[in-house]
Amino acid sequence: RVQPKLTPVAKAEAKHKRDKNRNGYKVALEAAQSVVCCKAEVLHAKFGAHSVQYYKEEILQFSRLNKQTCQPSQWNAYLCVEIKRQNTGAYGTFVDHNVADCGIDLQQHEQHKVHDLAAEIAKTWNAMTPEEQKIVTHPLLKDLQEQRDSSTFGHL
Repeated sequence: RVQPKLTPVAKAEAKHKRDKNRNGYKVALEAAQSVVCCKAEVLHAKFGAHSVQYYKEEILQFSRLNKQTCQPSQWNAYLCVEIKRQNTGAYGTFVDHNVADCGIDLQQHEQHKVHDLAAEIAKTWNAMTPEEQKIVTHPLLKDLQEQRDSSTFGHL
């Protein structure tokens, strides 16, 4: 696209407008940083467990940390189901260690952790074609997302 050449007066006006905007932005940014610093000092005075810098970073990171949620991947869904399947004992149901008296000798049925079995499950996963992976995990993704949502929002 072709723009008409600006006259020296128009260039000077545009430069003046940019400078004014830049200076206004700097002033507003300094004011915002001052507010953040004051709030961090208040938190430091109230709780005192961390430095003022720590609280400033916590304030600035709060919105990013709360917004960063990832959708479950096919691998997440497959891994979750395989761990549950392997933790399902000969009893046909998932053994819950939080149940105080369930009538099952928990010493005989040790729960598998993800990090213990992930490499073994990955071999099976990598042997599958992408189409097979999609077929196996498609119905599981919605369930895994619902499980994540209920654990996130269910405790409010």
